[in-house]
Amino acid sequence: MRRGVKSNEVRFVLAKNGILVSTIIPLLGYIMYGIALGSLSSIGYSTLAGILYTFTLYSPFIFFPSLLPLSAISYFLASIFLYKAYKYKTLRKYGIIAISLSVSYIVLYVYNLFFVELIPKFLMSWVLIGFYEIGNTIQLLAWRVSLRTVLIKVYGLPNNLKWKINIEGQKYTFSDSQAKVKVNKEKPSFYVDSILEGYNTYMPKPNSGIISSNLLEIYFAKISKIPDISNWDPKLWIGNKINEYEVIDIIAIGGSSYVLKVKRANMLYAMKIPKISKSTPGQTRISASNIIFDLSREFINLQEIGYKTQNAVQLFAISEIDISNIMKIEKGESYLYLTRPPYIIIELMEGGNALQLLNTSRSKDWYRIVGILIRDVAKALDIIHSSGYVHLDVKPQNIYFSKFPGSKEKEILSNLTSGKVVVKLGDLGSASRIGESVAEFTEFYCPIDQIEAAMLKNKGALPSMDVFALGATAYKLLFDSYVYPKEYYELIEKAIEEFQMGRGNYLNNLKLARQYAILPKINNMPSWLVNLLYDMLLQRTNARTIYTTIEYNLR
Repeated sequence: MRRGVKSNEVRFVLAKNGILVSTIIPLLGYIMYGIALGSLSSIGYSTLAGILYTFTLYSPFIFFPSLLPLSAISYFLASIFLYKAYKYKTLRKYGIIAISLSVSYIVLYVYNLFFVELIPKFLMSWVLIGFYEIGNTIQLLAWRVSLRTVLIKVYGLPNNLKWKINIEGQKYTFSDSQAKVKVNKEKPSFYVDSILEGYNTYMPKPNSGIISSNLLEIYFAKISKIPDISNWDPKLWIGNKINEYEVIDIIAIGGSSYVLKVKRANMLYAMKIPKISKSTPGQTRISASNIIFDLSREFINLQEIGYKTQNAVQLFAISEIDISNIMKIEKGESYLYLTRPPYIIIELMEGGNALQLLNTSRSKDWYRIVGILIRDVAKALDIIHSSGYVHLDVKPQNIYFSKFPGSKEKEILSNLTSGKVVVKLGDLGSASRIGESVAEFTEFYCPIDQIEAAMLKNKGALPSMDVFALGATAYKLLFDSYVYPKEYYELIEKAIEEFQMGRGNYLNNLKLARQYAILPKINNMPSWLVNLLYDMLLQRTNARTIYTTIEYNLR
């Protein structure tokens, strides 16, 4: 069983200090040395060696010189225990050297005692100390930092094009296809920069990792034309690394962001990268684009709310925000978007989103599943609202599952009821403080007053906007249909187009759309659910009442 210190740097320092201490206090020094060796058996054997070495050094002086023969035997036994303390074959040779020194001393002592007195008897105790200290000096060699040479070969670059590599924080620049670098670690980390030359970008693979051998080969792929930022293909990220995260797949493409599946240190996460492009119908509308503000706001919102409830997606990290870099990306320098985009790292919701449940065959009890989803989202909204925020983008696409909920209705209901699958509300990037201006909306789920608030700035964000959106989400999940007739959404779409083009006619379209904002008749549902749906769509309830009502009726 492994014990002690795992960091190589700490082990090296502890071992060296232990050996130095053992020159005077063998027991303490070799206890430290055993801890540095890193296993329970090493600590035990090293401690026994320390006890015997202590007797070896001090018994002839503290007690009687006649104990010198016992000291010599003690020296030999201690060396054997030290050899057994070494768990790695590469270090055991230093234990063999210690045993050899102890045997050499015994031979010298016997020869000096019974045959020819080469050394006066009173000096033999000091000779013993000398042998011991020589052994200690040799032990230090086991922990020396040895440099090794790594040959780096690069492929795919034009002649004399400079390339850069960072090894353990040390930066190197080369122009040849081969380079040699000396490293002082067994497995140092490295990072290779992409190269921009004219309109060409050379992408390294691998662009980061661990150097585990004396040969490192880097292959550069030439990308002659990176798509314009407004026509971006997120598949370009797959297989590359963004900072320390390896991009594995594309999870989703939203109206304002890309969500990637990434891996770091064998852990999977979701990476959200802001998107610069025109929204399409049904996606989140953004009245003003400010990447830095939006990214920072979502980070703050998730950080403040995430730890308060299990029904909100958790935040882990945010990238370093380089304002000049983002400005260059906005101006069309796509290679920066490919290699160093701004991002946040959030919890990976591997079970997909609620909209995907509509592919499931549904029975008359389907409302129970929808009820659980709405209940759990309402719990998250209650925390959000009580924290002084409004989400402003509640919709099925933003309701996630911690794991795959199942492919059949009974399986989904069982997993949700048992807690094996957790429902979480995500995408807090659109959230605003209560009363602050509204910047975003999704026309198929939000109330018309939220659309007007975004266009006219005539009112601030209100929790009731989330209540309506939750009702519209429930209606969509129950009936696979939007709340209002298609004429309403056609007029809203016209209003949005007129507003974006700066035409004043959007006000007439909004006014006409209100005439079609008529709630549908809801049939074939329990009466308590029908009443609750109407209360949400008429914005005459709140998040806490919603989830308590559902909890009571689903018992």
